[in-house]
Parts: sequence; C-alpha cells; structure tokens
Amino acid sequence: MKTNRRTFISTSVAAGFGAALPGLSPKKEDIKEKYAALDEILHKPVLKKDWFHEPVFIDTLELLRYKNTFLCRVRSKDGATGISVANNDQMVSLYPIFVKRLQPFFIGKDARDLEKIIDEAYVYQSNYKMQSLALWVPLVRKTFGDKMIIYADSNGSYTAGEAIRIGRIMEEYHYAFYEEPVPFDWYEETRQVRDALKIPIAGGEQEASMHAFRWLIANDALQVVQPDMFYFGGMVRSVKVARMAETFGKKCTPHISGSGIGYLYMMHFASSIPNAGPYHEFKGFNEELPFICSTSTLSSDDGIVTVPSGPGLGIEIDPDYIAKHQAVKG
Repeated sequence: MKTNRRTFISTSVAAGFGAALPGLSPKKEDIKEKYAALDEILHKPVLKKDWFHEPVFIDTLELLRYKNTFLCRVRSKDGATGISVANNDQMVSLYPIFVKRLQPFFIGKDARDLEKIIDEAYVYQSNYKMQSLALWVPLVRKTFGDKMIIYADSNGSYTAGEAIRIGRIMEEYHYAFYEEPVPFDWYEETRQVRDALKIPIAGGEQEASMHAFRWLIANDALQVVQPDMFYFGGMVRSVKVARMAETFGKKCTPHISGSGIGYLYMMHFASSIPNAGPYHEFKGFNEELPFICSTSTLSSDDGIVTVPSGPGLGIEIDPDYIAKHQAVKG
C-alpha cells in the first residue's frame, strides 16, 4: 500500500504516543511531546489563502434582523457579498455584543487573513472574557434491539463516581459513546471517568477554549471531540480541533445547535475532515428560513444526506426575505 507523508506522520505520531495513554498521570516528557505535536497542528493553516491572489478587504459587516431571525451580511470593497445565518435562539439575547464588540473590528481587514483575524477578534476589547455558553438505559436497548447504535448524553449531570456507575450500565447494554458524563469544565474528572470505562467518552459541545481541547486530547480524556461551530467560534477553529484529534486516532462528531441551519454547517464540516464520526445529529427541516438548494434535497435517504455544492453553504436564500431584515444598530 502506498503511504504518503501525511499518513506516515499521523501514524508514526499516534503509534509513538500510544503507550503513554493509559494511567491518570502520564509522564511529563510524554505530555510535552504530545503538546508539541498538537501545537504544530494548531499552527497549520486551514484556509487555502493562495487561491486568492488579490486582497479581499472587508468594506461593511452588518447584522440584519427580521423578527427573531438574524443574518450576517459582509461585503468586500470590490462588491463581493456573503451571508451567514446566526444561531437565532442565542443571538436574540447576544446581538449587542456582536454590534458593539465584533462588528467594528472586522472593517478594513483582508478576508484572506481570516484565521489570524479570528484570533485577534478574541483579544479585541478583551472579547475573550465573553467566550462560550435521566437515562433509561436498559429499556432503550430492549425496545430498539441489539442492531441499533445508541449514543447517550448526560449533559454534565454527574459526579465522577456516579458517571462511572452509569457508564458501566451503558457498557453492559453496548452503548456506542457516552457524552459529557461530568460538567464540561471538570477536566480531571472527565479523565477519571475515561480511565475507568471502556465506552468511548465524548465531549466539547460547551467548550470555548482551544487550550482546553488541547489538554483533553493530549491527556486522552476524550475519544470523541464535539466542537460546536456556533459556540466554539466557526469552521476554522473547529477544523483545528478535528486535526488535533486525528493525530491521536480520535473521532470528531460536532455538536449541532438546534437553531437556524446549523445542520448545513455540520454537513460541510463533517464532509471535509478525515476523522468524522459515523453518525451525526441532523436537525434539518427548519422552515423559518426560505431558501432553495439545487444540488441536494437536504433529506435523509437511508441515513445519508447529500452535501450541497456551490458557493458558500450551497443554498440561495430568498432575496425578498433578506430585504425584510433591518441592520441592527448599537
């Protein structure tokens, strides 16, 4: 089998560190090597900047509102326009932060430098201070049978001891992964649960810190990482988490916010990474936003959805609907 450089490096790194994973307290030298490998990944660009030979300066950035629907419209100085759809459930409360703390920062920036701009936006006016946001186990298996793959999410409900007790019940009934067994920022406790159980531990839906994901991956606290593209800060940051996970043979199954068209962001994201999990949340069929998609029905056919092609998300939002929105002022 032909081995390319990328496959060789990923395999070598994973194999070299594999022996260090068991145990609660890995050796300091092993952790340092893991962090070095992850830091190298974090410094690799996600966007293909060389596709754009001329600057794409951002001329305007607007938050548009119609009732409780929010759109972000950005225009370059040469007239290119892009629109993204917000998590409306959250934006109805958070729009002043967007208008006052984010909108001014992006004006005049070269969009080709988006990766650097995102990092700088967290520092601008100390924005980093604002980042982030009962199990019937036997009955579910009995009801749906042995062939159904079952995931379980405890939403951070347990102490480490109780999470381990519940996890052993899940193992008995062959659950495929166990999400957020303890509060999301109980990092050491997450590692304790992971060490005590065989069932894969998933987490990250509420995580806003790249540094925390780095710790969770290096310390083998999670087997499945779940960045949310709304809560964590977009595609670029989420791809970096997926890349770090890939280095150590871990899957990425992103969390999906229920509002707007988050399922479309998820589809594009999951289709672009090599270590996507086998199953993903599909919260489609949102009729609040009128749009057409000429390249996909966006419907599940035997559990498979065709990812749209074309510019952006591969959809066209009704321009009359966009026109109903008014720019949000500070």
